[in-house]
Amino acid sequence: MTWYDEWCQALLSPGSPAPAGLSTWNGSDPAQRFAVYRNNVLVVLRDALADTFPALRDHLGHSTFADLALDYVCQYPPHSPILADYGHSFPDWLVKQQVLRQLPSWCHELARLERAYVDSFHAADAETPTLVDWQHLLADEQRLVHSRPQLHPSLHLIEVQHEILPLWAASQEAARLSHPLDLEDERPTPNLRFHTLCVLREEEEVAVVVLSQDAALALKRIASGSSLAEALADIDDEPLRIQLLAHWIRLPLFCAL
Repeated sequence: MTWYDEWCQALLSPGSPAPAGLSTWNGSDPAQRFAVYRNNVLVVLRDALADTFPALRDHLGHSTFADLALDYVCQYPPHSPILADYGHSFPDWLVKQQVLRQLPSWCHELARLERAYVDSFHAADAETPTLVDWQHLLADEQRLVHSRPQLHPSLHLIEVQHEILPLWAASQEAARLSHPLDLEDERPTPNLRFHTLCVLREEEEVAVVVLSQDAALALKRIASGSSLAEALADIDDEPLRIQLLAHWIRLPLFCAL
């Protein structure tokens, strides 16, 4: 193990001794100086996770979340100096922790939503198709068959099995929770269990949209490379296809047609 490896291991191991060979310019105890530095690093990373997952922190309690975050930090140090990028594996890590620590079963789903929210906010800018672009596409039958739209960089699709939206919205200062993107004009709001959530940025504001089953399936097909015609193939009712397209034209879901 190199000295650098020893340094990194000690930095992420609270209570472990300082790496050998440290010295200070004024002769003070290097172990004490290193302990202060290590504490600062761990606290900064722990707080970065709290900034990314505020709803999870609020619902688990600050103390419980701090313990979880510190354990994660010690196991998964950042690979980027950008703190907003830290914690992409945190939701998956929580799946195992839910069993070990008897945490609520919705924790990892709430974390995935919050992670997607931050990623959507910081995603690259991209021009969305204009109404004229859509008109040209829909007027050209051959192009419509072969068109493979590209999803906007800010768009994320999340499968959920728990009613996490009320939990998330309760911790947001100005949460944007859109009405379900259904295919019918008048339909009661569905149970928010077993749904697909669409997180996307409209200008500088991130919104969360509850997708209907048909809308979710169509977007997933486009994400996997299907053409626009293929994505809509299973919707037999022409008025429903038209209504779904109207939603797609209105929302900034795509960056290319």
